[in-house]
Amino acid sequence: MSRTFTKTVDIETTGTVTLNVVKGSARVTTWDRPAVEVRAQVDGKNAAQIKKAQLQVEEASREVTIRMQETGGGEGGLLALLGLGESDGPDTHYRIRMPVTADLSLTTESASVEVRGVAGDGTIEGASSPIHLRNVTGDATIATFSGSLDADSLRGDLIFATFSGDATVRRQALDGDHQLATFSGNADITLPADAAFDLQTDITWGGSVTSDFAAPDSSAQGEGPLPIGGGGPTLAFESFSGSLTLRAE
Repeated sequence: MSRTFTKTVDIETTGTVTLNVVKGSARVTTWDRPAVEVRAQVDGKNAAQIKKAQLQVEEASREVTIRMQETGGGEGGLLALLGLGESDGPDTHYRIRMPVTADLSLTTESASVEVRGVAGDGTIEGASSPIHLRNVTGDATIATFSGSLDADSLRGDLIFATFSGDATVRRQALDGDHQLATFSGNADITLPADAAFDLQTDITWGGSVTSDFAAPDSSAQGEGPLPIGGGGPTLAFESFSGSLTLRAE
């Protein structure tokens, strides 16, 4: 059973779009209009569940907040609202278009996320959610419990913190700082062969550092910033047991 909601609201081009996704997926792209276009497809187990779903879009000049609400009990019930247990509500698949220069604030649980072309700053918080970033030129801050990060063609700073998720990052140019922290997750980062940066690693137990660049590998653990190619933006990796792989391309 499915139901589709659509709505377009105005927003300042430097405003903030806030989106909450409990189950399902979200794909965020951009356009040159001072507006946010929302398309949400709700997939449920039965007609009664679909009927309860209501798209909530709260709009102001500088912020638009988007979420799916169930009439008569909230999204996924009381436990989900308290952050306990798993939502038993329907899956919601969002397709969002927003101004290219607007900021994005997104929370997710058990939902895949794809963000393309955002030039404003982005913040994503979630659990068990694969996150994909493409051509994001603003600063990106991501915190997840076990979700993965797959990022390509970034331009701004990247902060990524996770318990057990892995990060795969590919950059055509290193023009921003990287700070990655994991408990047991690994980071695989591909940079231009002539990239210049300051490498800093802190791995407590069991992990390693493997690098295509002219710098010590595992012996670099626990050292202060090591200038690679003359030094530049900071690339920091901190982990209990995760490993860092640096690839030159």
